Amino acid sequence: MNIIENMRKKVRYTAEQVAKYLGVDLMVYLSYERQKTDEVPYQVIELLAALYHVTEYDILTGTAQAHSITGNPQQETEIIPFMKIVRNYLLMSRLLDGARHDDPRYRIAWSHDGGHRRMAQR
Repeated sequence: MNIIENMRKKVRYTAEQVAKYLGVDLMVYLSYERQKTDEVPYQVIELLAALYHVTEYDILTGTAQAHSITGNPQQETEIIPFMKIVRNYLLMSRLLDGARHDDPRYRIAWSHDGGHRRMAQR
């Protein structure tokens, strides 16, 4: 299974929802799920990384662990700018502290709350 399809299924989005989020036809989106990630346009990889709260690198290397906060791609777009700020803040804090990449103090942790995922403070 392609990482793009795997991420979508993990967060329980339909292919139609993701195609609408990307602004492409369903058949175009489904072709992305069948292609190797390095064949998918980079702009699509960027949008998917934002939607699933992962990095483009993680998608391209197949190591992405997708997350959804709202459970709906359209609602997710409202929090993407905030999540980018949080991710950049954590990255800068880690760099300024000289911490290792896997230092747990600078990771976003996810927990379930009434069927929804939420960001948990570590």
